[in-house]
Amino acid sequence: MSGHYNLVSWNVNGIRAALKKGFLALLLEQKFDNVCIQETKASPDKLPREAKNIPGYYNYREVMLRSTQIFLHMLCECPIIRF
Repeated sequence: MSGHYNLVSWNVNGIRAALKKGFLALLLEQKFDNVCIQETKASPDKLPREAKNIPGYYNYREVMLRSTQIFLHMLCECPIIRF
């Protein structure tokens, strides 16, 4: 353990566009501990396959409904313990 922890929060404004611009390559290169992705503009069932199975990360998805749908995704190195 290196003694530090990387948490990244990123508003991608569309996961498909972010993937086309190198989002996945950057994610794998930097090896962040946790990544919170907002505004993916894709419901869990519409996520591109490469965004669902990112090597080295557990994938968690939440949908928040208000006047519009806001999709949040979290990628973690280790499983989340829910209480």
